[in-house]
Amino acid sequence: MFSKPQVLVVIPARYASKRLPGKLLMKVNGIPIIKRIVELVRSCTLVDHLVVATDDHRIEDALREVSVEVVVTDGQFDNGTLRVAHVMKSYQQYDIVVNVQADQPFLNIEGLTSLIEAMHSGSRGVIYSLMSTAVCDDPSEHVVKVLIDEHHMARRFDRALMPDEVQYKHIGVYGFRRATMEHIMRLPMTLRERELNLEQLRWIEHGLDIRMISCDDDSVSINVASDIAYAEKHLGKITIL
Repeated sequence: MFSKPQVLVVIPARYASKRLPGKLLMKVNGIPIIKRIVELVRSCTLVDHLVVATDDHRIEDALREVSVEVVVTDGQFDNGTLRVAHVMKSYQQYDIVVNVQADQPFLNIEGLTSLIEAMHSGSRGVIYSLMSTAVCDDPSEHVVKVLIDEHHMARRFDRALMPDEVQYKHIGVYGFRRATMEHIMRLPMTLRERELNLEQLRWIEHGLDIRMISCDDDSVSINVASDIAYAEKHLGKITIL
C-alpha cells in the first residue's frame, strides 16, 4: 500500500536580520511575529513535524511557552534554505522538507496545504513555491515578484516591476524533496542572487525548476519597521489568532 512521504516544516528564524534586527520578536497586536507563524503552520494538518531553526537563544526563549521544537544552529548561512538544509540532516525520516519564512504573520495556510498536496503528486526533482493569485502591481523592493511560464514554472524573480510583463507576488514558502535540497547545498552563489539577495535565483540559474502554486494571499511580510503598523491594520481583514 502506498504511503505518503512524511513532511517536515522548518521555519528559519534569524534574529540578526539585516534590515530589521530582532523583528521576529516584535509584536503585532500583542503577539510576537515568530509565535504567530508557528501557530499558523501548526494548524496545517499535512505537516508531520515542525522545527524552528534559529541563530539566537532569544528566539528560543520567546517560544518556551509554545509546544514547538527549537534548534539553535551554529555557524553562518548564506540564506534561510541552507539553514533549513543543515537542520534537515538530523531528521532522516522526512522526504519532503518545507521552508516557511518566519516574517509572514498572516500566511494563508491553505497555500501551504496546496503546496504539500502538489508535492505528494508532483515530480520529484521540482522545487515548489507559492505566489499570489492576483497580479502584483506593488513597486516596493521588499515585495518580491515572480514571472511564470504557461506551465506555472518560474521564469524570473525580481524586486522591481517589469514593464509589459505579468508578475505575481512571491510568497516565502519553498518545498523540496530531500535529494533536491542536498543538491542545492552544493550549488555556488550566483552574481544575480548576490545582487538582489534572492536565494531562489541560485536555483534557477543552475537549471532547477520551480513550480509556482497560486493562493489567495494579500498579506504583508515584515521587512521594515513601518510594516508593523501596516500589519496591525491588516488584522481587521482576516481571521487572527
